[in-house]
Amino acid sequence: MKDIQSYLVFVISFLTLYATNAQSEKCNPAEPTAKYDYIKVSLLDDNGNPVKDTIVGQILRLKNAFKPCREAMYKATYKTAENILISQRLISLLPTGKSWEYGSDRQTEIVITYHSAQFQQKNIQRFYPNRAFAKQMMVTTGETTGISENEQEVWMHPFRANEYHFTEVAPFPDVKLPLEKGKS
Repeated sequence: MKDIQSYLVFVISFLTLYATNAQSEKCNPAEPTAKYDYIKVSLLDDNGNPVKDTIVGQILRLKNAFKPCREAMYKATYKTAENILISQRLISLLPTGKSWEYGSDRQTEIVITYHSAQFQQKNIQRFYPNRAFAKQMMVTTGETTGISENEQEVWMHPFRANEYHFTEVAPFPDVKLPLEKGKS
């Protein structure tokens, strides 16, 4: 029998409900951040070990899609191939304007809040890519992750809590700029 995940067609339809200028202690648009993302190369010794990093270029950072303190609210729907609802909930994303402590120096922190949801835990657990985690499912109301936005790309470390744990095996959302029709 094929793995049940091969039959899963998940639909996460993110419908922007609203964006606001959220003011909270999590958000500090005035906090100084780097103006550029740097392109680094590592110089290696004879054994292939990095000895020194050298900056060979820079890319201007942008704050268009992820403006600090502008909260975006989404409605996320997750369904099976048979159109059975696995979960539906509101998710808000709030860029803080600070560097993300767990990411590289190129990532800016974004606070993700999981609002009330409609779901059945057994439906969610059967689609977990890592069965060990499925048995230990813990529901959380929020987490932080990292984003990168510069002249060349908009990139996001995906959220992985609750029913979105399956994104651990999915490619990270990454959009190359400038956008051109017919290219992805």
